[in-house]
Amino acid sequence: MEAWQYAGPAERVSEPGTFFASEAGHVPVVVTRGRDGKLRALLNVCRHRGHVVAEGCGRRATLQCPYHAWTYELDGSLRRAPRSEREPGFDATGLSLLPLAVAALGPLVFVNPDRDPPPLHLDLDPEGLRFESSEQREHSGDLQPTTFEADATGLTVTRWGRTAVTVDRYRR
Repeated sequence: MEAWQYAGPAERVSEPGTFFASEAGHVPVVVTRGRDGKLRALLNVCRHRGHVVAEGCGRRATLQCPYHAWTYELDGSLRRAPRSEREPGFDATGLSLLPLAVAALGPLVFVNPDRDPPPLHLDLDPEGLRFESSEQREHSGDLQPTTFEADATGLTVTRWGRTAVTVDRYRR
């Protein structure tokens, strides 16, 4: 069983058509809010050649792999695979980005690579918190556990990725 991992601020996916890339340990993920308004987490790996599909955050109608331009809807379904019409019997239905569990706790978004995880539970009160800032710096060391440091003024979340440390600050 995998564990729930902090992915980032819910503010980044507050409107339909928005996304942000993150990591759950060594697992690349992309969190999206589709046209239907639903919050989703997807394995951020193209089903064609295994390249990371999305980087950063922003607003897009689709996600497109930079390697061979396979294009996915924000719900993860494969929209277009160039030259697939040349492949007899090509079936896009089984080639969606793989869904992951996602949960929002106040302004915080968490993902879990497990398809049937336990409910998210934290000993943390997100009431009244709002996203204030994010800072990212490179690192080349080992992964460390995500830390949550709460005080009277807010919360600081430090998340270690494969190549960067991200510090998100929330204020009351």
